[in-house]
Amino acid sequence: MANIEIYGARENNLKNIDVVIPKHKLTAVSGVSGSGKSTLVYDILFNEAQRQYLDSLSSYARRILPRYETADFDRIEGLTSCISINQGMFTGNPKSTVGTYTELYTHLRLLFSRLGDSMLSAGEFSFNTPAGACPVCGGLGTAMTVNKNKLIDMKKSLNEGAIQHKTWKVGSRYWNIIQASDFYDMDKKLGDFTEEEMNRLLFSDPVSIQSKGAKVAQSFSYEGIVRRLVKRKKDERGLSAADYDSQFFSDGVCPECGGVRLCAKPRNVKVGGLFCMKDFVECELAEIPALLRQLDNSSPVAQALFPLIINQVESIKGLGIGYLNLNRSISSVSGGEAQKLKLAKQLVSSLTDITYILDEPTAGLHERDVRKLADSLGRIVRRGNTVIVIEHDPYILSHADHIIDIGPGAGAHGGEQIAAGTPEEIKSDENSSLFSVFNKVGPTVEKSLFQRENAKFREYKDIDINNIHGASVKIPENFITVLTGVSGSGKTSLSRHICANTPKAVVMDQTQIGSTSRGNIATYSGVFDLIRALYARKTGQNPSLFSFNSEGSCPECNGTGYIETDMHYLGNVRNICDACGGKRYKDHVLRYTYQGKNISEVLDMTVSEALDFFASETDITKNLQILERTGLEYITLGQPLNTLSGGEGQRLKISQKLTQRGNTYIFDEPTRGLHPKDTQKIIKVLKLLTKSHNTVIVIEHNLDVIVQADWIIDMGPEGGKNGGEVVCQGTVCDIINCERSITGHFLREIC
Repeated sequence: MANIEIYGARENNLKNIDVVIPKHKLTAVSGVSGSGKSTLVYDILFNEAQRQYLDSLSSYARRILPRYETADFDRIEGLTSCISINQGMFTGNPKSTVGTYTELYTHLRLLFSRLGDSMLSAGEFSFNTPAGACPVCGGLGTAMTVNKNKLIDMKKSLNEGAIQHKTWKVGSRYWNIIQASDFYDMDKKLGDFTEEEMNRLLFSDPVSIQSKGAKVAQSFSYEGIVRRLVKRKKDERGLSAADYDSQFFSDGVCPECGGVRLCAKPRNVKVGGLFCMKDFVECELAEIPALLRQLDNSSPVAQALFPLIINQVESIKGLGIGYLNLNRSISSVSGGEAQKLKLAKQLVSSLTDITYILDEPTAGLHERDVRKLADSLGRIVRRGNTVIVIEHDPYILSHADHIIDIGPGAGAHGGEQIAAGTPEEIKSDENSSLFSVFNKVGPTVEKSLFQRENAKFREYKDIDINNIHGASVKIPENFITVLTGVSGSGKTSLSRHICANTPKAVVMDQTQIGSTSRGNIATYSGVFDLIRALYARKTGQNPSLFSFNSEGSCPECNGTGYIETDMHYLGNVRNICDACGGKRYKDHVLRYTYQGKNISEVLDMTVSEALDFFASETDITKNLQILERTGLEYITLGQPLNTLSGGEGQRLKISQKLTQRGNTYIFDEPTRGLHPKDTQKIIKVLKLLTKSHNTVIVIEHNLDVIVQADWIIDMGPEGGKNGGEVVCQGTVCDIINCERSITGHFLREIC
């Protein structure tokens, strides 16, 4: 078949729709947040592909593999094997690195074991084996080290309490030992200590000393402060002082291996007499091919491995993340970087006739890198594969072969295929939610009230963090500042510095706000407490009776509304609870009503419906209006938090901050995963925060957001060691007129 055809899709809010997806093409699925895009692509198409594949295996294999329940649809024709490349961040083993995930480190281990100047096995170059791991850090590359700045005050003398740990406070037993040792002038400032004196104070081995007076026992043991703290930290008996001591420790590079993770023997091996493993794992990925080109490539090993390594590095570099290094912990990469690493593995694959599904692949990408991504997706298609992206970026949409637009609204107001066709066909279809996106002359710009001469600025000087060295920036108070720049340019590092040096800073990131089905919109927003109190007041009952997590919950399902049965290798089957009919409550609880509705029926209301229903209850409507203002009017009060998209979750978090004043809010890509219509809602919310005298700082690449910012800080000019510089800071006009600004180049296209 030439197409993947889905008939009668009814899962979640989908309204019995039929969808056709052309094979061996790039198809973009778009629509406002909550319209049903993810339900169509993931809950039906991907889920069914995985389920059918697993059903083809033996029952023994199915018993130990993931289980997929059947979605609600009539049938699917033309389905192929599917690979999902999502934005989920990597978790798990702290020893997993960019090198181990991409298998580039595996290739390097083989290279060093075969071409190195010492005869070692490939296993001895692995930091995951006892033979290869550094004995101090165990292959982690980091070790807990004492933070001397927290431990001692260089401006004080020992008599003035220069040692800030309570064990060595003035007059304590250990302070008396230091005094009795006669090693130091107790009135001398620590800043005036010689190097020998400081080393003895901090790192001295245990020394047995005979007392000359009656200050302490006749004989005692003197030991350096740091040495003693480290010894206590390693004590496996769990000393009661461990929690207190931890404030004087911080994660640092392992002093033994310098972060390379290997023990001395493999760490010192060189290839070609030029490079050791440290040179490869600590340089940027983009620099590895240059190192290889300096080595002799005439051997069979080199001829086999060099092209393999170079091709994979070029694939990663082409996606705009060549600034990463192999030793980077995989758990520390962002969701966007994780997705690109996953995609890079597929770009060097020779598989064909596969359906690749990507969720917002442009998230976290500068506009320049979006163009690179479009080329990479095209390469996968040209290899004979089908690519489906959930996407809102205008450039990707305009370069897709086919677009499916789901809507027209969200929740119960969505779930329909409102348009489908080529970009040109969508551009002329007034029913499409993308009609205005394709046909707009420029973004709607609300005139900024920012005036440079009247603004009050906060200055952050001599910033030194990661790849930023000595930069200075200024942030106008009570306005919107956007931090932008290409991937790896230093935006996140800058935001962390600002956060650490700003009182009352609140970070709003993309992390999921709930992981269980028991938390929902009503409980998170606090409106459910008000509703339960209202029901209790009107019925004369206790508020806990109206909680599905407490007194009123159905005893059969414990307030979940369903019973889950483990069917072994057939997967879990979820059935509506017979006792409560899915309503979560005991029968007698549902007899208590307010204006004809019981508490379960209230949880089934959307925010908009609840606003009308509780119109006379000011406290409740005030809370609900905030949810409506952030564009969540379509979500039911009882919708579990773990079913919200990243964009919905972030808007819910924002809604809880709209009534606060005088804070600094730092947002990490608040428009990620949002349709252009939803983006405008977020911009309005950010402006509302500034009107309440809050300062807003946004890490963002969306040009519609950048062009409406009051102040812009453009980092770069490139990523990694070629970034970390403030290319330009100022108004939109300042950025546009800056020739060095890559962001300014793309702003000129829309302004």
